Amino acid sequence: MLEVDQQHIKVIHYYHKIGFYALLVAAGLHAIFIFMFKYFAITTLAWVNLFSVLLYWYCLVLFPKAKKNLDFRLIGWLVYTELIVHGVVACYYLGLESGFQYYVFLLAIFPFLNYRHSLEIRTVKVVFLVVVCLLLDYWLHKIVPLVAIDPTYLNLMRLFNLSVFLIVTSIVSYFFAQASKSYQRSLYIMATIDQLTGLHNRRYLIEAADREIAEQQRNGRQVSLLILDIDYFKRVNDKYGHNTGDEVLKCMADVLRTYSRQSSVVARWGGEEFLILLPNTDAATMGLIAERIRKKIAKSQILYNNNSISITVTIGGASLHPGERFAQLLTRADDALYQGKDRGRDCYVLSQEQTLADAKPHRLTDKN
Repeated sequence: MLEVDQQHIKVIHYYHKIGFYALLVAAGLHAIFIFMFKYFAITTLAWVNLFSVLLYWYCLVLFPKAKKNLDFRLIGWLVYTELIVHGVVACYYLGLESGFQYYVFLLAIFPFLNYRHSLEIRTVKVVFLVVVCLLLDYWLHKIVPLVAIDPTYLNLMRLFNLSVFLIVTSIVSYFFAQASKSYQRSLYIMATIDQLTGLHNRRYLIEAADREIAEQQRNGRQVSLLILDIDYFKRVNDKYGHNTGDEVLKCMADVLRTYSRQSSVVARWGGEEFLILLPNTDAATMGLIAERIRKKIAKSQILYNNNSISITVTIGGASLHPGERFAQLLTRADDALYQGKDRGRDCYVLSQEQTLADAKPHRLTDKN
């Protein structure tokens, strides 16, 4: 289903944006650290950060190929290794007051960004990384820093690293929230859209009908319902095959989308049956819409696998009575549909239980 696929692609795109910009920021951040440690004459840490910059740029070079293959394992292991080594070495030289342990703590975020693993696996990874971070923190607390620098600079360094940690976690949280939102949208689409035709499904139409009926009870506006059935659809499947039958259903859906009003709710009810919910529509207007759709379908030629197929539809219609529920409205429209079938198909029939103010039931000339 096209819309679901687009939502899934959007989710993956969010994750890729997180990864790419995180690598880019990390490379720039470590470049700043090179100059900072050169200023404090801590040559070892300057070299460590130069190595980190080269590593992150290498990850950026690998990124397009990893994105294409959806395989980020190598990049992941390189980043994990760099964060641990850089954080531990920096704290070993400067102590925990420098705040470089915060970068190690970032490791606990990454497993949740791996959408290819189940939630259980990601949770286990996070618990493991939290334990690792606690053990490193416990070990580093016992170590005397190798280099002593001015406490004011050390405090500024800690605040800077803490700020980076908070900003990164905030950005990751934002993208994760966007990805979750897209996933929820995908699930909603899967639950309310017919996969073959892209129309709404039975569940969505029932919910929409309940809303419209509640609105009708509040303000008295009219609601109508059309039910359409493809005539002799089984013959199409038997003669041309089910793939051709599916193509016929898709073409039918396209016509219904095109020739229904924007406010209408068009749904595939099941098999070759379709429903159109018409808010703020009386019986006379419903008849005009039904006739427009019926004539268009009758004139259409469906070309598939070198076959030219013509179809017709029988349509039943009913307008909502005061105090009526959707099930009752549907039953009356369905009864009208079967009246049309009995009269020879390729026609529109209005429910005979309409009020005197409504249009009378009628039948047009049959093709058969």
